[in-house]
Amino acid sequence: MLKNILATTALATILSTSAMAASSTMSDNDKAMPEANAQTQTENSNLFMFELHTLAEDATRGYLASNLIGKYVYTSEAEDAETVGDINDIVINEQGQVSAVIVGAGGFLGLGEKDVAIDFSRLQMAAVDEDEMRVISDVTKEELEAAKEYTRPDYIPDWMTTSSVREEINEVTGATEETRETVRNEADTKMDEAQTERAAYDNWMEGKTPVENGTVTAENLEGAPVYNAKNEEIGEVADVVMKTDGSIEAAILDIGGFLGIGEKPVAMSFEQLKFFADEDGDLSVQASVTEEELNNAAVYDETTYADQKDTQLIGS
Repeated sequence: MLKNILATTALATILSTSAMAASSTMSDNDKAMPEANAQTQTENSNLFMFELHTLAEDATRGYLASNLIGKYVYTSEAEDAETVGDINDIVINEQGQVSAVIVGAGGFLGLGEKDVAIDFSRLQMAAVDEDEMRVISDVTKEELEAAKEYTRPDYIPDWMTTSSVREEINEVTGATEETRETVRNEADTKMDEAQTERAAYDNWMEGKTPVENGTVTAENLEGAPVYNAKNEEIGEVADVVMKTDGSIEAAILDIGGFLGIGEKPVAMSFEQLKFFADEDGDLSVQASVTEEELNNAAVYDETTYADQKDTQLIGS
């Protein structure tokens, strides 16, 4: 919707730039503006004159209609000039030229607010100083008071109004800023959490040395404390299950008190465990397991384990 509106108004303004540049309503300052100074500014955002090449042989210069919409119309070039109102829309005639602008006139010399159509020939694009471009008009309070109030034709959908476009832009801008702030806050939170976890891990690892799984025996593993990935103690090793070749297949963990989980024995694949030894050689075990997995894990039963290994062994 916005793309269509802006593209239409921009095209119409470009078509009329040659006529506008030659119009007597253009100020001498504007006509004399050098090519190198193609971009100038106004107080309520920037108003740009630029050069572009069309299908014609010679380049042309002008303003985009989308850039004019929303600009204030002033009574003069003076610093204390009053504002007639702001440009809400642009009217294109059948020849493709800008014939009028719709101005929301309000507060001008005490005038009550209303939309009026002002002939484009009554506007000037004047350079008031080196860095400021201003739209001015010689329209008087009396003329505006006597002018018929502009009413948008009923057969033109409301969603095509420039005011609705500006409202949508504001909504999108607000939503974008809100999203940006949310993402920034979430990123900061995750960064803080990562730093906290890293500090906790470094503290937990202090004085510990990783131990290869193949060097761990059932004898020195029994009774070792078990921690989760967040280095929270969740239980201890109660027993191990041996393979026929004498290697350890699983560790039986007595899990209790972990985030409210009731105590129960569970079998966990030996390959899912990491082992660490402290300065005295005592082992600690870290299990890559979540609270949900432990909640859903089947209780280890020595008498049925061999037949129900698929359901009782975590990480198989």
